[in-house]
Amino acid sequence: SGKSFSMVFYTRKIFRKLTGNFTFVVVTDRDDLDGQIYRNFLHTGVVAPKDDVRPKGSAQLREMLGKNKRVVFTLIQKFRFDKGKDYPLLSDRDDIVVIVDEAH
Repeated sequence: SGKSFSMVFYTRKIFRKLTGNFTFVVVTDRDDLDGQIYRNFLHTGVVAPKDDVRPKGSAQLREMLGKNKRVVFTLIQKFRFDKGKDYPLLSDRDDIVVIVDEAH
């Protein structure tokens, strides 16, 4: 779709024009939309098939955010945390850019 290609163009431009070690976190609310956006990034060469960029659950998402991944694709549901506990700091990096599509 047009929005997902805009995301591709935006991330590629940042990687090309700015110095830094940016990580883009692409957040959606549905598996089908997550897959569509991931495939657009894959088919345009922003990510490779071998790249581990789609966490299976909340714990793996938190682990990925602590690493220097260029792009991470996730569902909003994976940000959940046990009720009654303090939400943990996901990263202290200042170069993570979050792009949200329909995750309301």
